[in-house]
This record gives sequence, structure tokens and C-alpha cells, in this order.
Amino acid sequence: MAVANPTTEQAILSEVRRQNRDRRALRLWLGFVLLALFCLVLVGGATRLTNSGLSITEWKPIHGVIPPLSAAEWEEEFRLYQRIPEFQQLNNSMTVDEFKGIFWWEWAHRLIARGIGVIFALPLIYFWLTGRIESVCAGHSSASWRSVACRVLSVGGWCPRAFPSAPTSASTGWQRISSWPA
Repeated sequence: MAVANPTTEQAILSEVRRQNRDRRALRLWLGFVLLALFCLVLVGGATRLTNSGLSITEWKPIHGVIPPLSAAEWEEEFRLYQRIPEFQQLNNSMTVDEFKGIFWWEWAHRLIARGIGVIFALPLIYFWLTGRIESVCAGHSSASWRSVACRVLSVGGWCPRAFPSAPTSASTGWQRISSWPA
């Protein structure tokens, strides 16, 4: 009968504990990202139901985090909104105060989306650089991050510019912004 080497056994147990700790940290992180995504879907739904999705007419990934702070800035945002077909066809009697209501939904939606990018990217980089992501998962998470980054950088700025002239439904007055044919 072979005698177990206590040093090897300790090393294996230590590695198993470290791996379990790393997996737990990854699960907590991904659970938090999933919760944030759920919040994004809820706010996105409210944004859609309140017809707020086109209220911010310019895509400013960094500067857009700060909302209008003065009456003059609100007037400027409202002037930009007045130039798009959504205002002209559906909301032409809207006031600045009513505009603020739809603006905040869209702003919150974009802020949550930016936050998800940060809470996904920074821990991913940290876990990857410290070797806490197992090699089997490293390729998948890297591909996921590249996919998310491409979507945000390309489509995030494209949506507000692409849909202002989208056709509206005769029965609801809502703009049809789906990429699927009617």
C-alpha cells in the first residue's frame, strides 16, 4: 500500500479551496451582472412604454452621463428633441416639463447600460489578469466581452440615429423600431 505524501495532499487541498473560492467569486459577480441586466430590461420596458426611447437625440458615451443641469441646457435638449419626427408627429404639444419626464427614463436606461459595461469589464479584467478564470472559461468570457463591446460601440450610437424616422402604428401611434419586417 502506498503512503500518501502529506505535502502533495496539502497542495491539492489548497488548490481545491482556492478554486472553489474563485468560482464562488465568479458566481457572485455574474449574479450581480445578471441582476443589473434584469434592472436594465425593466427600465428599458418602462422607457419603451412611456415613448421615451428617442428623447435623447445624441449619442455621447462619456459626456452623456451628465444630464442637463440648468434651464438653458434643458431648453437645448428640448430643441434637439423638437427636430426629430417623434416630436413632430406624436408629441408636438409637449412642454419642457413633460419632456423632462421622458428624458429621465431614457437617461436612466443609458446610465444602467453604461454601469453594466463597467461592472462586467472591470471584474472580468481583474479575474483574468489574476488567473482566477479557469482556462476552459477564459476563451468564452473573452469572446463574450468582445461581443458586448462591439454591440455597445456600434449599435449604441446607431439606434438613436436610425429610428427617428421609423414608421408609426396607426392604431397605437407608437414607432415601430424592430428590425423584423412588419
